[in-house]
Amino acid sequence: MPASASALCIGVNQLDPRAYGGFKGFLYGAVRDAEAMVTIATAQGMSVASLTDEYATTSHVLDHIKQVADSAVAGDLFMLTFSGHGAQLPDRQGEEADRLDETWCLYDRELVDDEIYDALAAFKPGVRVLVVLDSCHSGSVVADFAPAVDPSTLGPTFGSGVRSRQLPREVELQNRERNGSTRQGTSLQINHSNVLSNLQASVLVLSACADDEEAYETDGYGDFTSALVDVWNGGDFTGGYEEFMSRIAERLTRQTPGRSWGNAEDPAFLASSVFTTGAGALTDGLPADARKMSIQTTSESSVR
Repeated sequence: MPASASALCIGVNQLDPRAYGGFKGFLYGAVRDAEAMVTIATAQGMSVASLTDEYATTSHVLDHIKQVADSAVAGDLFMLTFSGHGAQLPDRQGEEADRLDETWCLYDRELVDDEIYDALAAFKPGVRVLVVLDSCHSGSVVADFAPAVDPSTLGPTFGSGVRSRQLPREVELQNRERNGSTRQGTSLQINHSNVLSNLQASVLVLSACADDEEAYETDGYGDFTSALVDVWNGGDFTGGYEEFMSRIAERLTRQTPGRSWGNAEDPAFLASSVFTTGAGALTDGLPADARKMSIQTTSESSVR
């Protein structure tokens, strides 16, 4: 049976204010980032699903990952992309060097990185999982960019047209206090060392910035996503991930994109043509115009 590829592209501009102390998110580019990744995945011949805003709930995301994990076999590729707010919770297991667990801010609550590792542990050996992140995972961004105001009064802009993809300080502190006595802050934070030992698939992570940096969005898209689309160039780029990320980094001056492994490094995965199973391009037979896309720009410039 030939290898197959699928993708789940997540973008969250708006958050449920009931879950975030009245904060609604107020991003412009996250959903557009997801749409851009859907275009790439579709052009590459993948089976694609997209979850955005109120549909990007924890249950929907984890259920979809489980469904893919149950059916994926060795040689298959699963691409998981997320664009939206990022935050941090105190690390309760002591496995994080900075003593903080990173989170994705889904519509209904924060999804802790431990939960993501746990979900990916369901994939079988030989499956390749590509995770593409255009969000902030830095605690310092909270102090540097979050406004010290009542989050329920926040409008669509912070200061001079700047939006942050790090939760405002008050919202994050409220979530930390609230989660200290809830399931999210306890049993859902899993010891990474135990989970990592159970990861059987090859998991490659492409991230928009370093842990101690902020990720930006400009012209209604994430800077990282825009650079990724530019380098991919409608499918004309056919090299591996190392060269791909190097070219993306050349286009970004305010943040440092990076790549990491969820478990042991897989040189063959790293060298394979981007967004393919590695068994040959999935775009064979598609009309040329189906592989082309462009970024439509607006005048917004923001910080994620």
